[in-house]
Amino acid sequence: MQRKVFDRLPGDRVSVTAIWVPVNREQSWDELQTNAHREQPRWLTDPRAVNFTDSTRRAAMAWAPVLDIKPLYGVQLPAWDVYLVFGPDARWGPPGAPPPAPAFWMHQLSTGAPANSIRLNPDQLRARIEAMLPK
Repeated sequence: MQRKVFDRLPGDRVSVTAIWVPVNREQSWDELQTNAHREQPRWLTDPRAVNFTDSTRRAAMAWAPVLDIKPLYGVQLPAWDVYLVFGPDARWGPPGAPPPAPAFWMHQLSTGAPANSIRLNPDQLRARIEAMLPK
């Protein structure tokens, strides 16, 4: 997915941050690091990409209510397999504050996504990012 989106977005006005989280089962930080390192070449080879691992899923859980991801059987689902686009006006609060809402987002969620959310379409994602870039 990444190559289709970011290879055609030149310059330093775009950056990518990937947060690797365990979803289907718990993973230690070391195991998650190993798995993320193995998968990164498939998805995030752009030199503007920064990769983090979050074995506690703290980031994925923080974004779930911001994106209106619905709980399943009373358990809040994490925001994973989501692609969030922020403009230059996004403001990040202090640690512990909710993250900002993205200007646009897409997902590959099978459950919990709000009805008005958009399934990942790499070409459409790239077009939305391009539209946000200064001319």
